[in-house]
Amino acid sequence: MPFLYYIKLSPFLLFVFCMLAANRIQAQEKKVAIEENLASYITPKHPITFKLNFHFYRPNTSNPKYNTYDDLYKRATAADCDTLVKILNKKMAQLHPPDLPVSPPVRVYTNSYVRYVLAADEAIDSLGKKIKIPHVYFHNSDEAFTEGSLFSRYLYEHDAVNPESEINLFFMADLSYKGVGMGNYGFVMISCIEWQPTLWTNNAQHILDANLILHELTHTAGLLHHTDLDDMCARINIPPDGFYPKNVRIDYTIETHCPGCWGNVPSKSQGGVASNNIMGYNNDRTYLSPNQIGSFFYSVYSGINAKFTTTPKYFLQKKIKQKKETPKNPALANPPSTPITLPKPVQLKMERQIVLPKE
Repeated sequence: MPFLYYIKLSPFLLFVFCMLAANRIQAQEKKVAIEENLASYITPKHPITFKLNFHFYRPNTSNPKYNTYDDLYKRATAADCDTLVKILNKKMAQLHPPDLPVSPPVRVYTNSYVRYVLAADEAIDSLGKKIKIPHVYFHNSDEAFTEGSLFSRYLYEHDAVNPESEINLFFMADLSYKGVGMGNYGFVMISCIEWQPTLWTNNAQHILDANLILHELTHTAGLLHHTDLDDMCARINIPPDGFYPKNVRIDYTIETHCPGCWGNVPSKSQGGVASNNIMGYNNDRTYLSPNQIGSFFYSVYSGINAKFTTTPKYFLQKKIKQKKETPKNPALANPPSTPITLPKPVQLKMERQIVLPKE
């Protein structure tokens, strides 16, 4: 016959239960504190400037389907590259408020304090004047025109220049991915865009191209796509281990979820439904959250991206002293704790039915 057992909760079990609850709450608070305080790394008095170099490709093998990109890249000049850098810097210096609601509300930064510069060597010309030789390179390679080359490290491993001090941008033509880019740690791949920077300030398509390049460059600072929806394809852009403290999200999903935001869809301010976040898929790309901007600075102060800046020694001297998992930031050393109110002793009624086998 069945037996009913009533077990009175012992003080020991109550103590264990409360300790587990407290540890879980403290771990969650610590994680949230780190996320919210990435913005505290922003230092307006010491902005970041990343050094860039540019690579353009022409196929060795004559093929009519590559003629368009071959001709465009033949016209590329160092002045064009400098024009692009100025456009990127203008966007990073004139950020917009978020188009979609942000919950909870956060401070709006109109200036990211992040800039880019075309790397160059100093030299003396025949008249004895100092000149700069920009780091713009041209290559003849069929590898840059093969299917899947956008997601290959071949060009980076064979043609990268100063990979320990500059972010390399490769402009190639993987016809499977037109107008698509991939940003990774230390380099960016851009496939099949029309290289005409002089039009990028007043031509809709070329504005999208400039936005694409800025989006991919932002990946090099460790940022992923800003919505859960986009995060599916962001896995290929994960930075090296140790880039951020363990268990810290780096996509910063703080905006209201936006279904159907794939592709260059209009942002809300342009009559659409998408966010205008630079790390989203929209045709505006004018907003970065405080934590997103802070992640640029964290990537530098942690020592990972300091080498790509114009002042690496300064940032390395200020390098964050880290433990293996989390940064030893004074703001985070003692995360606020939520007091836990223990319940009064209670009697817990538990029922269990036991069926005994017949003899």
